[in-house]
Amino acid sequence: MFLKKLKEKLESKIEKIIEKYGFELVELQIQNAKDGIILKVFIDHVNQEDITLKDCEFVSKIIEESLDEEPLDIDLNLARLEVSSPGIDRLIRKKKDFERFKGSNIKIVLDKEIKNKKRIIVKLQDIKDDVLEVEIEGETAFIPLSYIKEARLYVSDKDLKDYLKRRKV
Repeated sequence: MFLKKLKEKLESKIEKIIEKYGFELVELQIQNAKDGIILKVFIDHVNQEDITLKDCEFVSKIIEESLDEEPLDIDLNLARLEVSSPGIDRLIRKKKDFERFKGSNIKIVLDKEIKNKKRIIVKLQDIKDDVLEVEIEGETAFIPLSYIKEARLYVSDKDLKDYLKRRKV
């Protein structure tokens, strides 16, 4: 319970800190470690540019400075901060994320079965009134956001090759 409240408090604070600089918080993970806790912060650019190492260093610095100024319920000397990009299989959790990734393939883990499955890969068509319109195996289906435990961009081998080709890696 303590970690859940701490996570909510940190998410709110980190979102406000990095928003000013054109970044968005995609995900915050808090993990226990032998010597304290690890704060894993996954960021993206609001304008959808790729995240660079310099971006991660910058965001790490501004988060550390801001968290040092305001006391929290933990000793940040016992915390290790890690900042990185969300990766190409990024988490999709906010309504605006679903809007942004219309037309993309996403992998969804559900609380309730749809088409006898709790894990499905779909093509995201639209989102209206907190309900996703998706294509599953050539058919249209509707999934309330409340049924979704987790959603991530789905990257097939072909998608990965295309991505690497565009990035000239």
